[in-house]
Amino acid sequence: MGKEGQAERAYPFRIKRSSRLVQRRRGRRIPTCGMDLRAVQADMKILVDADACPKSVLRICMDLGRKYDIPVWTVSSFNHRIESDHHIIVGTDPQEADIKTINLTEAGDVIITQDWGLAAVVIGKEARCVSPAGREFLHNRMAFMLEEREMKARFRRRGGRTRGPKKRTSEDDRRFESSLERILSEQIGKTAG
Repeated sequence: MGKEGQAERAYPFRIKRSSRLVQRRRGRRIPTCGMDLRAVQADMKILVDADACPKSVLRICMDLGRKYDIPVWTVSSFNHRIESDHHIIVGTDPQEADIKTINLTEAGDVIITQDWGLAAVVIGKEARCVSPAGREFLHNRMAFMLEEREMKARFRRRGGRTRGPKKRTSEDDRRFESSLERILSEQIGKTAG
């Protein structure tokens, strides 16, 4: 099989450029010129790694999901009580919620997580990723962030202590909301036009 066949298999979500812009998604052709946004948004979803997600962040995700008519999926272990229309409960094994989130992620989705490793994987699947602090994880910074995480883990294994996260404030909620709204607007605009 030539390189063309490999590229088609590796990236099934293609945007064809012609007189009519058409996007391939899940084996269907979706014309993106002059169409209802609900059809475009039906393919996009917000996925929340709800194991360590603050309640205020989850509320903001639900509110913006309703505003933009985008489904919000939450994934957590059965130790957490999450109220969501699309909630997936996994076992208590380490990284089980992260693996389920990775398996559910598709190109164009928006993922909410504070796990840098999970963020690196979903960015590789062409999804957008934002932390509960409102910081978007970007492809060009992931290598540095993963290296920093490894250095801190090595330091802690040797008996060192690192600082934990600061107490969450209402400013953090405002920053997260504006960041998520900007990302959703960009994703809708990118898909629609």
